[in-house]
Amino acid sequence: MTIPGRDSSAFLPDDAGLRQAYADGIRLWAGYFAGPGIWVGWPDSNFLRIKAAGMQSLAFCSGGSDPVACRARADRLGILFGTDTEANIPDGGQAWLDTAGTAGAYGGAAVMTRRAAWHIVADYRAIPGDTWPSYLARPAGPLGWQYLGTHSEYGGSVDSSRLDDWFGGTTPALQGDQNMKVISGDQVPMAYITDGVTKRYIGDPTQELPTLLMLCGQTNVITVGQYTIDRMPSVASAYFPDRANPSTYDELRLEGKIDALKAASVGPAGPAGPPGPAVSSVTIAGTFPAK
Repeated sequence: MTIPGRDSSAFLPDDAGLRQAYADGIRLWAGYFAGPGIWVGWPDSNFLRIKAAGMQSLAFCSGGSDPVACRARADRLGILFGTDTEANIPDGGQAWLDTAGTAGAYGGAAVMTRRAAWHIVADYRAIPGDTWPSYLARPAGPLGWQYLGTHSEYGGSVDSSRLDDWFGGTTPALQGDQNMKVISGDQVPMAYITDGVTKRYIGDPTQELPTLLMLCGQTNVITVGQYTIDRMPSVASAYFPDRANPSTYDELRLEGKIDALKAASVGPAGPAGPPGPAVSSVTIAGTFPAK
């Protein structure tokens, strides 16, 4: 069985566009980790938005980047990763792939002889019905064929691939975590994400806030008493668009819970049910340590 895939650089559809891509059968959308020769590196939030729409994601990496750091970031996000070997991007060769361990290889036919966790060949001579050109030796492991270069789809420039279904079957859509909430005080309209013990300010209302609401299974920010907000300890590290290095136990715990949201999985969404009752405020008591 094969699946269609897309990749893009400076462009990523909005959430509605990603949901449409999923509805169209696309099961993998790839982007880039920043590094030497990479035109546009993506924040974590791009990869998580793709996963939240039901697709797997993959990060193309520079051979000039640290392979251990690339693997650590990919593992944290729950996505695939591999080298992008093409003009103007440093080529880390077989040594990079060996050090990374679980990385795949993307590039022209010459790169496909390398040992890697997966291979995607860029070859635009035909539109395939398979995941690999018949005139190339097939490497071991999952395979993909990027058969169409830059073209316009879903509102921007993308490349198209045909892939073994392994590429799209590892991380279905996310479900909300009922233990994490996005809240705001009833006197100061600032949004926070909390696990009921500590809070972290949500700094980007156009991208971070909608994403965290979706991951927490909410449609709106929950309003709580300002006293609850004020007496809850804060952590400073930011998860979106790129997380700072958490340095305290509270930061590690809260950011780890945000990481855990992506580990939950559900199947494709079913039909919408009737709307639930409106919630304008909640009372939270007895769970928060005093400052």
